[in-house]
Amino acid sequence: MDNILDKESKNFMYRILENILKDLVETTIKEIKKSHDVEKFLWDKEELSRQCCMSIAEVDKKITSDRRMKVIERRKGKGKLYWQAEQAKEVIREIMNEWD
Repeated sequence: MDNILDKESKNFMYRILENILKDLVETTIKEIKKSHDVEKFLWDKEELSRQCCMSIAEVDKKITSDRRMKVIERRKGKGKLYWQAEQAKEVIREIMNEWD
């Protein structure tokens, strides 16, 4: 390929490739930033399970049964239980810091 293209043509191709790669990197960075900005406001038991890397039964036993989690839980009527994510993170840290 070096013999086929003159210097000007090579420079032109390199500029095109550079622009393509630059656009690709910028797009990827924007997508990563966007995905990190989409943090959930509320967690249910399934999300607690995912965030804590525990089964739902284990979350019930070790996390949601704690009085501190009971204080911050929210439920409308007899519906599903929810916890505000930021509060839940703080309480879970406290609970886990007490583990041996």
